[in-house]
Amino acid sequence: MMKRLVTTLGAAVACGTALFAQETDAQETDMTTDETRIELSAVPPSIMEAARNAVEVEFTYARLEQEPGGLTYELGGKTPDGMNVEVDLLEDATVEEVERQLPSMEDVPAEISDAVMSEYPGFEAALIEAVEVNEELLRYEFEGMADGEDLLLEVTVLGNILSTSTED
Repeated sequence: MMKRLVTTLGAAVACGTALFAQETDAQETDMTTDETRIELSAVPPSIMEAARNAVEVEFTYARLEQEPGGLTYELGGKTPDGMNVEVDLLEDATVEEVERQLPSMEDVPAEISDAVMSEYPGFEAALIEAVEVNEELLRYEFEGMADGEDLLLEVTVLGNILSTSTED
């Protein structure tokens, strides 16, 4: 009888812990960027409509970020071929930018990959995104590694490296 009670209590604690973890993950806030996950149902209709007009993707997540100019909604999902797409929108439903994941360095124009490789020989990209503003390709963002160091790179469409930072 005591063994059954302990087993039942253990199962109840495990279930409660799992439910709490799921709820915490759904409400998770990234303290470094003031970013909070929100339910898609909490996204205002005007924001959702603008995001759907910007990209053809089924949105699977939403985040809200407090920035100096106000709130930014980030809605994301995956294309049929598994690539991530994220749309950032301002409170008034203006599309701030669209980030589209690219499969590999072969999908980046030669002048861009050449600029990255000349500055960081042996760079291995883990994630590449093309960033559009006002439906115009503005820059590429790379996450990867060179010389044993994790790097985040922003490169213009002309091949100029805008910023470099190391991942913490």
